[in-house]
Amino acid sequence: MDSGRVIDQERWDVGADNAKLRLVIDPETTFVSDLDAYDVLLKRMEEQAGEDVLATLAWEYWQRMIRLSDVRAHYRLEDEALVTVSAPSHGSPRRLKRVEVLVTADVATDDIQQV
Repeated sequence: MDSGRVIDQERWDVGADNAKLRLVIDPETTFVSDLDAYDVLLKRMEEQAGEDVLATLAWEYWQRMIRLSDVRAHYRLEDEALVTVSAPSHGSPRRLKRVEVLVTADVATDDIQQV
């Protein structure tokens, strides 16, 4: 499985012990963020970096958080990355190569489907 890479669903191999799910979610309570920024923060946490360093990296990570509705309105898929096509909110990243999706609201069981 290619963690965080943006690829076509048909090319997404989740492996034999995993399942693909389709969720019906609210784009206003779901966010897309930069997995590379998270990985940098996690590595420094594991290295027990100082509090100031961790605070800065955490702030940078959260600054790259984009509401899914904004991704749908301002980004497109290009060369396996999300890139801006129109001006998103100030400070939003122009390109996301590895993404993570954060669903911040409950998902009803009726809104989950294995594909």
